[in-house]
Amino acid sequence: VSRSRQMMNKRAPINLRLRSPLAGAALGALLVVGSAAQAQMAEQALRATWTLQLGPIAANADSDIRAATSLQPAGTELDFESSLGLSQRRNVPEVTLAFRPWERHRFTLGHLRVQRSGTAAISAEVRFADQVFAVGTTLRSQLETGVTSHHYAYPVWQSPTAEVTLGLGLHRIGLEALLASPSESRSAIESARFVAPTLRLGGSAALGSRWSVHG
Repeated sequence: VSRSRQMMNKRAPINLRLRSPLAGAALGALLVVGSAAQAQMAEQALRATWTLQLGPIAANADSDIRAATSLQPAGTELDFESSLGLSQRRNVPEVTLAFRPWERHRFTLGHLRVQRSGTAAISAEVRFADQVFAVGTTLRSQLETGVTSHHYAYPVWQSPTAEVTLGLGLHRIGLEALLASPSESRSAIESARFVAPTLRLGGSAALGSRWSVHG
């Protein structure tokens, strides 16, 4: 689980607090050609130069967002989960491509996208972007978060078929928030982009000659 807080400027500030887990089990499919013994083939699976990983991520988010413009300099800080009815937890797929040019050095590129929506009647006036929504207005909200991860991992412990790694990297995070009032046929939308450094403790284990588990 990583935590990040960032101030972005797009005509006005957007404050974001987003908790998104960036750890989970991923099942990687490997194609290994050879006629070595089973133990050697398992080691080849773990040390393969290229690995494609696909696995579920249990996303648990708590999103506080405030968007303001010159017309609405104060804005309203919104908790999209408690105030606007967005689900806090959602399972999403993550795709990761790993490149291992040397035995003790691994580089990964991953991506996941979380899209959530909800509908709720607001109990206080909401000022968001260039719109003002009155108390009692039923708002449809949508929050889309995309995370692209870049990591370098170094094994701090290894066996022929398993390893524990320590990694450094960056998460490039994109956020787009939409509020809409269907009854009034109007909406407000804002987006932000930022980069957050990460530190990751992970592990891998070979399951036979073609499969491996990464976490």
